[in-house]
Amino acid sequence: MKKSIYSFLFFWLFIPASLLGTHIVGGEFELIHLDGQKYRLNLIQYVDDINSGLPNDDPDAIAYIFDKKENKYISQVTLYRSSSENVPYTNIDCTDDDLLKTRKLIYSAEIYLSQEVYNDPQGYYVVYERCCRNNVIDNVYRPADNTVGQTFYLEFPPVVKDNNPFINSSPILFPPLRDYACVGRKFYFDFGGTDMDDDSLHYSLVTPLTSSTLEAIPVPQPAPHEEVTWADWVEDKVIPGNPSLEISGEGFLTVQPEFQGLYVFGVKCEEFRNGIKIGEVRRDFQLLVINCPDPGEPPRVQIKDLDSGDFLEDGTTLILRRDQDYCLQAIVTDPDGGENVSLITNALNFDPSKVGFSGKVEEYLKTAEDSLKTEWCVTDCNDLPEEMEIEFIARDDACSLPLSDTLKLNLKIESAFNNAPNINSSLGKAEVDVYLGEVLAFELWGEDLDPNDLIRLSMGTNFSPSDYGIDFTPVEGYEKVESSFRWELNCEKIDLDVKDEFIFYFTVEDDAKCVANNYDTFELKVNVLPPENEPPVMEITNLSTSSLELLVGETLSFGLLGTDEDIDLIELKWEPQLDDNVAEGFSFVPKEGRGEVESDVVWSPNCSHLGENGEEASYDFTFVVADRHCSYSKGDTVSLRVTVKDIFSDFDNFLPANAFTPNGDGIGDYYFIENLPKDNCQNQFLGIQIYNRWGREVYASNARDFKWDGGGFSSGVYYLRIEYTEAVYKGVVNILY
Repeated sequence: MKKSIYSFLFFWLFIPASLLGTHIVGGEFELIHLDGQKYRLNLIQYVDDINSGLPNDDPDAIAYIFDKKENKYISQVTLYRSSSENVPYTNIDCTDDDLLKTRKLIYSAEIYLSQEVYNDPQGYYVVYERCCRNNVIDNVYRPADNTVGQTFYLEFPPVVKDNNPFINSSPILFPPLRDYACVGRKFYFDFGGTDMDDDSLHYSLVTPLTSSTLEAIPVPQPAPHEEVTWADWVEDKVIPGNPSLEISGEGFLTVQPEFQGLYVFGVKCEEFRNGIKIGEVRRDFQLLVINCPDPGEPPRVQIKDLDSGDFLEDGTTLILRRDQDYCLQAIVTDPDGGENVSLITNALNFDPSKVGFSGKVEEYLKTAEDSLKTEWCVTDCNDLPEEMEIEFIARDDACSLPLSDTLKLNLKIESAFNNAPNINSSLGKAEVDVYLGEVLAFELWGEDLDPNDLIRLSMGTNFSPSDYGIDFTPVEGYEKVESSFRWELNCEKIDLDVKDEFIFYFTVEDDAKCVANNYDTFELKVNVLPPENEPPVMEITNLSTSSLELLVGETLSFGLLGTDEDIDLIELKWEPQLDDNVAEGFSFVPKEGRGEVESDVVWSPNCSHLGENGEEASYDFTFVVADRHCSYSKGDTVSLRVTVKDIFSDFDNFLPANAFTPNGDGIGDYYFIENLPKDNCQNQFLGIQIYNRWGREVYASNARDFKWDGGGFSSGVYYLRIEYTEAVYKGVVNILY
């Protein structure tokens, strides 16, 4: 770092003396955001081509960036000259290149402001130093070598705040001062700039900054920077006058200088976002004050009322009706003659395009008797504010700034009177009850006492009338309009469970000329009631009880019949209980029909329908028949309780045969058991085994209808084992021959 700075200093120590020419008028920096973290840095220099001692412009400029927190060096930027152009005069006829000739130089470069570097909350500043200012400046003390430099200065915020990108461009400053001022005459200039980010800008006068050394191009130094030393007589008046040099917070510069000379001054533009200062840019400039020849007399502006022919005085207040046309004539004359004059019309508190006048007109007046004339009109039915302020400004082409005359008018626009229309209906009331299936019909009409007002009769709702079959046609006309309302309350279009209250807003509104419309409203509430309805009836056709018992494996079968006296569409359905488990073995088909409907129920319960440990369980069957009479349904219900029991299996009284005679005579040849205990959900037959007296199995079967022929075994006693899932029976059987 030190090496580069020392090399820079060494280079400029040997610059030819011609580069120390006194040429600087002023200038400033611009920092423009391009994209992401890419910016364009511009250095704008204004140079005096009359008093300059330089043969050529600098090809480039090296600016330094420091942080504000510690005034620490961050980086340097080489800016290259990109343009050079003369600053034009306001009035080209006042141009005198021997008196004032200012040129604008722009040095520019794209730079990258990394978030990793430029993130200090206190921000940063850019500095460039150059020597020398004009050596003919009158309000600045110049040392023995007659040179004073300039420091260009711009502050900018970090490019990231709260871990988010902080996008900002510096203000684009006011156009440069391009005219000279005259002793004893008011001089004004708008220095107001713009901001690409819509930040707030505030302007103030500051003491210009000098350079750190009197070398042609000093090395830019960190803050604080030394200010120029004002001449002893300056005191607090940068440019003495009545008034002395002033600038408004919006950047409007004014002065009426007392003495001729060349005066330097500084303007600071501060940038605020959400009330917090985020940046600053300074511009130095100079103003040449000379003794000007007598500019002659100012022009004169007059305003004529074309209706009355009267001329209006400055400050006159005109009262107009909004429904009338009104025109004024502006007349500009110039006692001197032989001058270009212009008329500028300023709308101070309204949009001038709405009244159809041009902001500026110009004309050459050859003699004092010639005049510039133009008309300014207010048309009827405008949307201008009730109070308007208008300035008519006449200007000539005097140097360096025009002489002028101003006339101000105040206009008050009154609204025209408008009678309100009224609405009526043949219904005679604001709330009605209507049954489904009926028709609601009535007439509506609107009237207006203003015969020239167009009136409209309309209906408003918070629902779609067409969805409900409502018929109403909006109408418009003059003086009186009529329309009919008709509504057939169709059951298929109205669901009373969803909506049974309907609000209608009938409005008659006028369309008055140039004034606010008036209206009248009739609000109607319609309560839709359900029609009378006989409920359907349901019965069980082949079952005489509402409660019965059913063994596992038995089948329950019965019929259901639903009828409706109104011949409505009816539906027959089963409403299962939440804890019912009857689906297996259950058969029922829901039915619907008009006037009568029937269906059959069949159920064969199984072991799954018993309770815990095979206990009996009860089931409630509920069947419903309901009509669809509009949205107001009625119904009937039948219920049946079925208690499911297991089959009884009797082991206590079980006594099988104990002998048979397998001798082939056809009598008692087989051993079988007809009275085996019945199988049920808890206990099922598994099989039978027969053993001889030595414990040897001689027969076995798992069929309940087994038949044993004795197997050819000898007569004697044999032992039985009959096995069930939950029980075992043991006995004997004798074979006899």
